[in-house]
Formats: sequence, C-alpha cells, structure tokens
Amino acid sequence: MLRMIITASRLVMCHSNDLLDYNVIEHGTLVENLSVGSLEQAILEVLDIAQLDASKRNTLEVDLTKIKNKTAKFDKRRL
Repeated sequence: MLRMIITASRLVMCHSNDLLDYNVIEHGTLVENLSVGSLEQAILEVLDIAQLDASKRNTLEVDLTKIKNKTAKFDKRRL
C-alpha cells in the first residue's frame, strides 16, 4: 500500500509540473527526456495506479515474465 501511495504522489507531482509547463506544451516546444530504464519497473508503477481502480471491481493480473530484465527508452516522467 505504501508503494502505491508513493507512486500516486509522484504522479500528482508530475501532473502539477505539467500544468505549470502548459504554455510549453501548448506551443509544441516540449522536450522529451528519454532515457533507458527497466520496462518491468515502469509497468509495475503504472499497474500500481491501475490496481487501485481495478480492486473496486475485479483483480488485475499481468504476466511480466517475458519482459524480465528488459529495458526500453522512454520518458519516465510522462509514462
């Protein structure tokens, strides 16, 4: 539960920063911050947020065995 709270708080902070950067986004001058990261970790963080909603209805099950130790290039903040 603590991990979900931390992930959600980071998400709120990122959204707040995006609102502050609205002018940059509106003018199409947004610079992506692409870096290589753990695909599994990124998906787990997204699932933490999705799990909160899914737990109200059903359980959310995802098989991450195929992406174990895989990396990808993405903008972690905007993912």
